[in-house]
Amino acid sequence: MKASELIQAREQLDFTQAELANRLGLPLVEIQQLESGNREISTIHVLAFDMIRLQAARERKNVATLPPDLQSLVNHLGRQLYPS
Repeated sequence: MKASELIQAREQLDFTQAELANRLGLPLVEIQQLESGNREISTIHVLAFDMIRLQAARERKNVATLPPDLQSLVNHLGRQLYPS
């Protein structure tokens, strides 16, 4: 994930940097560094952010804000858990 993708995804969730930092349990300055490109976005950052996106989708009962790969995963799991 690139810094610009993180910014776009955060804005799509309608989160401020402070809200994202709070949800991730990170200092605000770390989010600012990640978004400015002054700090590398590691795999653990991406996984944690995906968890936040999944939580937000659950809270809003809407998977539309998820990227296509996570939408597919949620839909697949839903079909497995709740077959027709």
